Amino acid sequence: MENERYLCVDVGGTAIKYGLLTRAGEVLSGREYATSELGGAAARNASAGDVADFFALLENMAGEFSSASTPLAGLCISTTGIVDPWRGEIAPGSNNTAIEGYGGAPLRDELQRRTGLPVEIENDVNCAALGEYWLGAARSFNNVVCVAVGTGIGGALILDGRLYRGSRFNAMETGHIPFFPSNWENRASTRALTYDYARRSHRLPSELDGRFVLSRAREGEDAAVRAVDEMCFYLAQGIATLFAVLAPDIFVLGGGVAESADFLLPRIESHLERTLDPRFRDNVVFKAAELGNRAGLLGALRHFLDMKEARKIEQEERETL
Repeated sequence: MENERYLCVDVGGTAIKYGLLTRAGEVLSGREYATSELGGAAARNASAGDVADFFALLENMAGEFSSASTPLAGLCISTTGIVDPWRGEIAPGSNNTAIEGYGGAPLRDELQRRTGLPVEIENDVNCAALGEYWLGAARSFNNVVCVAVGTGIGGALILDGRLYRGSRFNAMETGHIPFFPSNWENRASTRALTYDYARRSHRLPSELDGRFVLSRAREGEDAAVRAVDEMCFYLAQGIATLFAVLAPDIFVLGGGVAESADFLLPRIESHLERTLDPRFRDNVVFKAAELGNRAGLLGALRHFLDMKEARKIEQEERETL
C-alpha cells in the first residue's frame, strides 16, 4: 500500500496539470498541458476542444504512467465546475468553457472504462481545500474555510474534518455572495482589481492583469495602491461575513492572490479589524495557502482516498440489508 502510485489531474480552463503521486502525497513527477491543445490543430482553430479529446488525453496519460512493475492504483481528478462526486459527473450547465460537452458527460464511468482504473472526481476549490487541510496551511485544524481569489472567487468548507458540499454539491459558491448591486467576485477578484486600476489610470483593462497592478502597487503608484486597497476592503467584507456565519478555526486564502500574500494579507487584516466584531475574529488563524499549484493534485488524491473508504462503507451497508 505504501508503494501505491496515483495519477492526479487538475483540470482548469487554461491548463490541465497532472502528476504521479504516492499515497502519502509525495509528487514524483508533474507536467502541464494547455487545455487549448485538446484535439490538436483542429481544436486550436476552434473555440474549444471536445470532451472526447479529453477522454483520449487522460487515457494516454494513464498508459504513460502505468507499467507492469508499478501499476497505477487510481485516477484522481480535480476540476472546474459543480461536481456530483458520487456519480462522477459535472452538473449540466456547469461547463468547462474550454472543453465542449464536458458538463453532464459521464466522466467517471467513461474514464474507468477507458483506463481500467478506479476514478474519483471533485471540484477544484474543494480539492485545494482538502490539500491544504491534509498537507498544507490548514493541517491540524478541523474547521476550515478556504477561499480562492483569482479571476473569480470560489470557496470550500471543511467541518469537523469533512468536506461540506451542500444539498446540490454547490455549497460555498462564495463569488456569488451579493454585494449590491453585484456580487463579491465582481468587487474583490483580480478581474475587479484590473478594471478598477484601469479606470483610475485611464488604461484599457485588456492590457492589464492582477500581477501587473500588484507590482505597480508595490512600487507605490497611487492609482495601483488605491485599487489594491479597494480590493482588500471588499475581500475583508466577504471574509467577515464568512467568519461571522461559519466560525472556522482557520481561514485560508488561496488562488492567485496567495502569491502576493506578504503584501495583501496585512491590508486585508487591517480592514477586518475595523469590520469584524472581535468576538468573531479572536483566536481564528488567518493564513495564505501553502501548496501552490500542488494543492489541486494533492486534494484530488485525498478525495480519492476518502471516497474509496466511503464507497466501501456504503457497499457494506447494502450487503447487510
